[in-house]
Amino acid sequence: STGANLTVGTNDSFDLDFETNGTSKMTLTTSGKLGIGTTAPSSRLTVVGSPVDGSLDDIRIVASRDTASSTVAFEAKRQRETGGYLLDGDKIFSLIGQSYNGVDMKTDTTAGGDSASIEFYVAANHALNDIPGEIRFNTADVGESNDTTRMTIASNGYVGIGDTTPGATLQITTPVGDTNPLIQSNHQGTGHLMQLSTSGVSKLRISNEGYLGIGDYVTPTIPLYIGNLGADVLGRIRVHTEHDSSSAGSSFEGYRKRTTGTGAVQSGDDLLRITARGHDDTGWVHSDRGILSIEASETWTSSANGTQMKFYVTPNGATSTSEVMAIENNGDVGIGTSSPRTALDVNGSIASAPADAEAANTIDFANSNFGYTAQSCGDATFNLHNMKDGATYTMAVQGTSSGTCDFNAFSDAGSTPLTVKFPPSHAASTAGTETLYSFVVIGSSVYVAWIPGYTP
Repeated sequence: STGANLTVGTNDSFDLDFETNGTSKMTLTTSGKLGIGTTAPSSRLTVVGSPVDGSLDDIRIVASRDTASSTVAFEAKRQRETGGYLLDGDKIFSLIGQSYNGVDMKTDTTAGGDSASIEFYVAANHALNDIPGEIRFNTADVGESNDTTRMTIASNGYVGIGDTTPGATLQITTPVGDTNPLIQSNHQGTGHLMQLSTSGVSKLRISNEGYLGIGDYVTPTIPLYIGNLGADVLGRIRVHTEHDSSSAGSSFEGYRKRTTGTGAVQSGDDLLRITARGHDDTGWVHSDRGILSIEASETWTSSANGTQMKFYVTPNGATSTSEVMAIENNGDVGIGTSSPRTALDVNGSIASAPADAEAANTIDFANSNFGYTAQSCGDATFNLHNMKDGATYTMAVQGTSSGTCDFNAFSDAGSTPLTVKFPPSHAASTAGTETLYSFVVIGSSVYVAWIPGYTP
């Protein structure tokens, strides 16, 4: 003990060398750089292991403390010589991994780059109590001579993978042409799920079979399952499209192929089926109660792809569906029959809109195929509007004064006239009775039939 500070060093311009067993182990240069395992340190502290003695380039810190806040810390502090505060883009600290470059070990003065590094940067100009920072993680890929930023943690906590300026909590950007999976889970076996959660609750799941479940549902058992989204939440699928092409509307497409033979679908095969199920007083009903089915109407070839549509409903008081309407491959529609014989084949009664009452002398058949008026024949000429080619119409003249009815007919609301043709027997109505007129439109002609003498 000297009773004062002890100084070990040199008084001239020579490095201070520390040796053991006649070999230099540590050198402090005249510029203040300390080298361990090297006599020519390139930085404030350089540690070099020796391939001869097998030593590692280790810096090891061991701490033993009982307090929870005690830790081993490695701190780097920096300030600018002018003004002190660091500026946007200033590097604060780096952890760098470098390797042999083909000639020698990479140093500050030799060629080559970093294999991997973690860098701490200033995210915006620092000021009093305002010191935003970000962390960049960098790696060099195969064939590259320097590392590139692969992941960034921004000052607001956003994480960017492949993006240095993330605009969301997690933003992933892949290079153009990269066809590798964006996110990949390699769980083996059954029962493993990839999950996305909100508010601590899993809302989207992908099973190891590739099935996707959306909503509060444990494990999807079909390719796409939209489960319970919560009370009073409507189960909807909404597609919003903005495009100038007339054929670019939203679409829902179904593709089918058989697994045997050529794969061609057979007559009667479902191509697309939309089904409806519900919940009764005991639980969910797991059978279809309403169906829209689009089927193949023939065995498909490269030149024949016929289709047909069928509609099924469940009657009140029943638990099984019945076919109620069919649209054949030729466009024929069958209601109550699965094999329509004409363009419209109805197995049952047909009712149209209720008869339209007209107070004036204009009968608008756009409202109904049946019309009536309290006026009498001879009061005024009746104007018949919206009469269409191939249609039939009926009109009751309930006025009981005797007179000869006359008509003007139009295919629209009074602009395009049609030719009205009466039978030779057409004459004045019978006083005190009502008259019924029928009209058949063929081309631009309206053929009139009449029956007088109905008792009011």
